[in-house]
Amino acid sequence: MEALRQRGIAWQGKTAKSIAAVGDDWDLVITVCDGALESCPVLPGHATVHWGLVDPAGAAEMDVAFAATAEALTARIDALLALPWAVMSTAEIARAAAEIHRTG
Repeated sequence: MEALRQRGIAWQGKTAKSIAAVGDDWDLVITVCDGALESCPVLPGHATVHWGLVDPAGAAEMDVAFAATAEALTARIDALLALPWAVMSTAEIARAAAEIHRTG
């Protein structure tokens, strides 16, 4: 939670949600932790990209690991949000998201 707090993200009192709880109206699905690729359900009709990052929960120095993961995600999300979404197809966005991870 410290990594979130340092980035101004209030998480207190919040919980993770299941996919069923957030609906299915997405243009792009991004899975992020190593195990997510194998454990996430197949989402037909949705572009899916895997940003495989090490799950910090099992790290010896969890604060350091969570901070590193937050930095990696922040950089990737910033790059993703800087794309010209209005003129890109979903497939183009998915390819760009995969490239952002590959070069990230």
